[in-house]
Amino acid sequence: MFTHVLIPLDGSSLAERALDYVPHMVRPQGKVTLVVAVDKLAMPPTSDIPATGEPDDSTFQPQKYLEHIATRLKLNGVEAQSELREGQPADVIAELAVVLGVDAIIMTSHGHFGLERLLFGSVTDSVLSAAPCPVLVIPDRERQRVPAEDRPATDEADTQLGFTQAAT
Repeated sequence: MFTHVLIPLDGSSLAERALDYVPHMVRPQGKVTLVVAVDKLAMPPTSDIPATGEPDDSTFQPQKYLEHIATRLKLNGVEAQSELREGQPADVIAELAVVLGVDAIIMTSHGHFGLERLLFGSVTDSVLSAAPCPVLVIPDRERQRVPAEDRPATDEADTQLGFTQAAT
C-alpha cells in the first residue's frame, strides 16, 4: 500500500474510476492528491459541474470540481488535497509527482489505439515515460467490450485447438 498517491482527473466519469482504487491502494493514514491540468486557468466563473459528470468546456469549473471530489474523499476518511495546474496534462502530472514526492500515480486510460492514438497521442503513455514513480493504469473496460453479436463465431475446429471465447 502507498502513503501518498496522485490521481489525475479531467471531469469524466472514466477518470473518476481511479478513485475506486483508493481504499485498496492507500494506507489508512495516507493521502491522495487530485490534479486537473487545463490549458488555460481562465474559466467562466458562473458555471457549475455538468449533471452528466462529463466535462463540457463551456460549463466545466475545474476548481469547484476538484473541491467536490476532495470533499467526497474526506467524508470517507481519506486525507485529500487538490491541485489545479495549467499546462499539458502529461507534463503537469509528471512534474507534480516529482514536486510532491508521491509514491504512485493512479490513472485511467481512454484506451485509444491505432490512428486515433497516433493523431491525439496518449497522456497515459507520456506519463508512463516520464513518471518518477509507479503508475497504476486502469483501462476503459466498457470501450473494450465487444457485443456478442459482433464477435466471430467459434467453430468446432477452434474448440478442439483450445481457442474458445471467454464468457462475458
